[in-house]
Amino acid sequence: MARQLRGHHLLCTSLFRGKGYSDGFCAGMEQIVSALHGDIDQMVCLIAEPDGICANCPKLTPEKTCSSNHNHVIHKDAAVLHTLQLEEGEELTLRELLEKAEQTITEEVFGNICGDCSWKKEGLCSYEELKQRFTELQNSGSDK
Repeated sequence: MARQLRGHHLLCTSLFRGKGYSDGFCAGMEQIVSALHGDIDQMVCLIAEPDGICANCPKLTPEKTCSSNHNHVIHKDAAVLHTLQLEEGEELTLRELLEKAEQTITEEVFGNICGDCSWKKEGLCSYEELKQRFTELQNSGSDK
């Protein structure tokens, strides 16, 4: 079975630096990032709804939406899916997703998707770093 991942979390997991909303969130994120990056040939299904990362987020409401900025993350998910030319629920390997993202996410697209993100505003991520991480992640699994 494919691992479900919010569309915009493809970007977040690539840039994760151990910082987050709470200790519980960071621990959960670290676990998911390690599992993802430990096997980039695993199947991943991009979705536009809460995933395992959201489960530990203090902004997740009982209605399974984001309490921040009127559930704005749903638009980020849709933008990533649109940019990658994927339908919600489509399954690819993480390697394939990283390749597609590296080829299609331009600096302008990154700005549109991540421009209002608090982590970007705090300087925890950038377009240049994202492109570098996509390449590093693909190369880390190239011996398989």
